Amino acid sequence: MKASGDQLSVADHIYPLQTDTAIVFVCSPIRKTIDFEIAGIKDADSTVVSNIKNAITTLFFDESNPDGTGKIDLSDINKSISNVDGTKGYILNSPSSNITFSIGEIPLLGEVDFV
Repeated sequence: MKASGDQLSVADHIYPLQTDTAIVFVCSPIRKTIDFEIAGIKDADSTVVSNIKNAITTLFFDESNPDGTGKIDLSDINKSISNVDGTKGYILNSPSSNITFSIGEIPLLGEVDFV
């Protein structure tokens, strides 16, 4: 199948830059939305909430790998949240296990509910 549209634009850009032995594939990522439920800090102010979301988003960016080997450990999520000032005493209700990804999937922060 020949490339067209956005794929053709990317292919036209990459082709002259690749080495003679490179085989380059480009595909659109598949969003895997991850929702969070955090207890124990229901009265967190907007700064704390924003900093938690930023910490999770940064972790997702750093750990995403669409080749199917990506995994975000629950311990890394807890570490990211606990490093935010104002989160002492929080309880992460959800997710409750490591997050894994299929080929093409990358994590995207969904809803963050404080209960």
